[in-house]
Amino acid sequence: MNIFQTVKEAVTAKDVAMYYGIRVNRSNMACCPFHDDHHPSMKVDKGFICFACGEKGDVITFVSKLFGLSPYEAAKKIAADFNVPVPDSNAKYKSSYKANGSGMKRKSKKDSLKSPQQKQMEVEREFGRWRQKCIIILSDYLHLLED
Repeated sequence: MNIFQTVKEAVTAKDVAMYYGIRVNRSNMACCPFHDDHHPSMKVDKGFICFACGEKGDVITFVSKLFGLSPYEAAKKIAADFNVPVPDSNAKYKSSYKANGSGMKRKSKKDSLKSPQQKQMEVEREFGRWRQKCIIILSDYLHLLED
């Protein structure tokens, strides 16, 4: 999978529009940033289309036009802004390994099949468990201090 496919699967045009300060209403309509628009005329969801000026495309096209970047630079910007892990053609060997406390460990197939959203949810769950553990430790310490 290349950087374009990875970014398109991980981020929608609506996510990007809202991230870069474009107000999107409940029906996924926004004022088009590509022409002088006073009323929402652009539909944004996975891709975008402006019914007034005719601009349309995917998330990469949106960022490319918004910032005047090449498609590749736009994909790199989205990946950086949304923390999307992108494939590196020179790091095929490195990407199949991950560091652990005692050296290098081969990634399991299960880890490589997870989508970025699944990985994010796993990190959030792990953080929640860590947070709960900290709260318990701190409340135990508070009770000791009170005694």
